[in-house]
Amino acid sequence: AGFGYFSYRIKFPSRGTLAMGLNLGFSNYRAMNSQVTTGTSNDPSFMNDDLRAFSPNFGSGIYYSSDRFYVGASSPFLLNTSFGDADNFASIAQIRHYFLMAGYVMDLSAFVKFKPNLLVKLVDGAPAQFDLNANFLFDEIVWAGVSWRSFDSIDLLFSFQINPNLRLGYAYDITTTNLGSVSSGTHEILLNYVLGLSKNKVVTPRYF
Repeated sequence: AGFGYFSYRIKFPSRGTLAMGLNLGFSNYRAMNSQVTTGTSNDPSFMNDDLRAFSPNFGSGIYYSSDRFYVGASSPFLLNTSFGDADNFASIAQIRHYFLMAGYVMDLSAFVKFKPNLLVKLVDGAPAQFDLNANFLFDEIVWAGVSWRSFDSIDLLFSFQINPNLRLGYAYDITTTNLGSVSSGTHEILLNYVLGLSKNKVVTPRYF
């Protein structure tokens, strides 16, 4: 596969930035069914001929952000494509996806900020999936919050701004699906380091 990405930004003085993007490219698929050895004779998934397919596609997105707010929408692949024989379980499909997102930071006090944000994922033939997040920022140093993903999990989030360049975080994922019977949850560690900051420049806290 190969894709090129292009973007254009418009800055509004004291009002934020509007960014628009476009991606163009192709995917090249190859399934060598004739070279597969199966334990079951006449397996319908591998009875078809070798599959070769070339699929061009494109996507686009738009994103507006300011110091305290952002909203955006995108679709990485706008063309639905499929190859092979779906009736015999030997097909490849690239289905159109849509992503919608928004977030905002508000002051609760001189030392506490609240950041709710939302991500919506839409795909043809499947229910919409929602990511709802609620985070609190204490004294521009400590983030703590909770996240809920529909049909999947609840997450507990924590991060600490060690210095203007370095942030360390931790997340614990509690599954809400049937996987909970075999998994007690997953742990994630975040390490974020920002390069190229001038010593004479005041670092504005990054909320997004």
